[in-house]
Amino acid sequence: MPNVPPQETGQEPYDFERELHELVCWNAPRVFAVVATYDVGGPGEDARVVAWGLARQGRADVFAVDSARAFRLASPERAVRYFQPEEDRCGVRLVWLDEDGGDAWTLTAA
Repeated sequence: MPNVPPQETGQEPYDFERELHELVCWNAPRVFAVVATYDVGGPGEDARVVAWGLARQGRADVFAVDSARAFRLASPERAVRYFQPEEDRCGVRLVWLDEDGGDAWTLTAA
């Protein structure tokens, strides 16, 4: 019986490492910061990160920076109510980190 070379199917071979990477990227939580802003528009305008969060499908886990407080919330936007400063001209906003760890952008101001 003669040797017959395998047929060319035109498809790339299965790449498990690539599939694994895509699975992890698809299921990874998005990272955000809860940022308190102070004296907005005034001479002492300032801000600080008061919590970090992980957004997943259908929930957000939020961890305070300066205490052991942690919250499991229905959405990231609900975190702002727990960190609202009581001073005038102050606020809280969510700042999302982009997927490649570069620049951040603001999503929600309260």
